[in-house]
Amino acid sequence: MIQVSLEKIEGERIDVNYELRMRLCEYYRENLSQCSTLLLLDIYRSLAESSKITFSIYTYFHLFANEILERDGAKYFDVYHEGARQSFDTLLASARLKLSPTRVQEIIAFLEKRCESTEKADIHKQYAFMLKRFQGLYSSAL
Repeated sequence: MIQVSLEKIEGERIDVNYELRMRLCEYYRENLSQCSTLLLLDIYRSLAESSKITFSIYTYFHLFANEILERDGAKYFDVYHEGARQSFDTLLASARLKLSPTRVQEIIAFLEKRCESTEKADIHKQYAFMLKRFQGLYSSAL
């Protein structure tokens, strides 16, 4: 994983994987279809994790989120959701999606089932929030 790895260098905490992560992002963002699913997930997770430390988000974070969902639909929704929940920046950036109507419908159906089957109130609230996000995305695409 291209995880956030903080090391103390000359008294300052530095993410030693930052440069590698940014080079990979810049290389793949132009053609995400060339990025393997595992690497795509890894990049997305590490960008989301680093946002907690940097108090910002990579400008094209949403492209990685979009590719995960468009490529595999609900299969990796939990990865998308976890990344979106890392910080306020990731929450906002992960909403900038341009998915096909078919994918959006699939994710809506997935979230409706999750909302129905989840008994814990806090988890239900999270899925309900995401359900509203994708319902809004679907209605704006019409």
